[in-house]
Amino acid sequence: MAILCKKTKKGISLALKGDLGFEEANSLLAYLKDHVDRPLTVDMSETESVDTSIIQLILAAKEAARKRGAALRLINPHELVMRVLFQAGFGAEISIN
Repeated sequence: MAILCKKTKKGISLALKGDLGFEEANSLLAYLKDHVDRPLTVDMSETESVDTSIIQLILAAKEAARKRGAALRLINPHELVMRVLFQAGFGAEISIN
């Protein structure tokens, strides 16, 4: 897994690459905690798979961002990632573009 972080005019952009599971959760958590106070875009175009620990982190970050007046959105999720999101019942809770 790789996490690429960029500051943009609209906030922060995180690009997630590879397979994301429990082993990668702590690294992702650190990035999310550091940037949840501003608009955050998570690009999942190169994310091949996720497990529920990653989905739970994204949901928790979305709620933390909302409480701080910011937003979190996912962009370009791979079809397999979308399937996991919807099978886990989280598709409607995450803003996906």
